[in-house]
Order: sequence, then C-alpha cells, then structure tokens
Amino acid sequence: MTKTKRIKLDKEKRSNVFRLRLTLSERSRWEVMAEEVGLGNNLSKFVRHCVEKRTLPAPIPQINEQTYWELGKIGVNLNQITHAINRAVKEGQGVSCDSRAEIEAVRTLLNEVRLQLLGQTPGAS
Repeated sequence: MTKTKRIKLDKEKRSNVFRLRLTLSERSRWEVMAEEVGLGNNLSKFVRHCVEKRTLPAPIPQINEQTYWELGKIGVNLNQITHAINRAVKEGQGVSCDSRAEIEAVRTLLNEVRLQLLGQTPGAS
C-alpha cells in the first residue's frame, strides 16, 4: 500500500495585499455567503471567485459533511485491521482469512464516496 503525496504546482505566490473597507453587516453577510458555498471563512477566496466570475462551488449539505467524517472513521478502522493482519503475517501467526486485497478495494471506494460527498470528482486534482 503506497501513500500518495500531493504535488504542489509552481503557482505564483500571492504577495500583493489589497485592502477593502466593509461595514460590519457587509462582512458578516459575505462570511455567511462564503460559508454557504463551502469556502468556510476564507473571504479572499470568496471575493476572488466573485470578481473573476469563477463558478462558486455548490453548497455542501450538512449531512454530507457529517457522513464524510463518519466514513473517515471507518477508514481509520480499516487501517487498524490491515495493520493487525500485516503484523500477524509478519510474526508468523496464522491468519484464517487474508482479506488485505478486499480491504484495499473497500478503502479505495470509501475515499471515492468521501470525495463525491464534497462535490469533487474522484481522480481529478
């Protein structure tokens, strides 16, 4: 099982600062709007999307977010089971059913479902 590492692309570093004055109500409203489309409290990203006419991501339903984290816990359990099987095999202990290949297949599917819950396409970066 190999771990994938994210490769950072050579992107231009954002070093210019642009200050914008907002009323308290404007800022609050923008923060709510950014949160609704899944950008959290990142107003810079939200404003960039709006100004550059980028399409805003669809809001992520709360149930999807909760399901995403629960599936993550299941993934952790799968890792623990795989680790125990690997340790038993390495120590020469009998393993009645070696299901590492099946666990890996389930882990792959689990990661794909988690990405889909966030509105992302599996395999796309």
